[in-house]
Amino acid sequence: MRREVGALMILYGTLRGKINRSSHLGKINLNQRTGEKYQNYNGKGGRRGCPFALSRLRTHLVANEPVNRAMRQYNQVTEADNEIDIIFLNSWAVFIRKVKEILLKKMHGVV
Repeated sequence: MRREVGALMILYGTLRGKINRSSHLGKINLNQRTGEKYQNYNGKGGRRGCPFALSRLRTHLVANEPVNRAMRQYNQVTEADNEIDIIFLNSWAVFIRKVKEILLKKMHGVV
C-alpha cells in the first residue's frame, strides 16, 4: 500500500505545484470527455469514466514510471470510490487519508 500511496502523492504534488518537475507534468493526460453522451453523471454526482487517459504503454519500463503508475492507480481508486477528487480536494492530508481508506477497503474486499 505504501507504493500506491507514494505514487498518488507524486501525482497530487505535481498537479498542485508542490513538486516542480516539468517531466512529470508533461506526461499527465487528463481525460477530457466532450459531447452529450459523456455528460452523464451517476447517482452520487461523480464523473463517469477514468479521470486520466493512459496511452498504450509498449514496455514495462514506461508503464512503471511514477507518473504512469500514479495515473493508473488513481483511475482504480476512483472506480472504487468516485467521491475523491484530486483536482478539487485542497488538503494534502485529507487526500492521503481518503486514499488510504479506499485502498484498505479494496484490500479487504469491501469495495
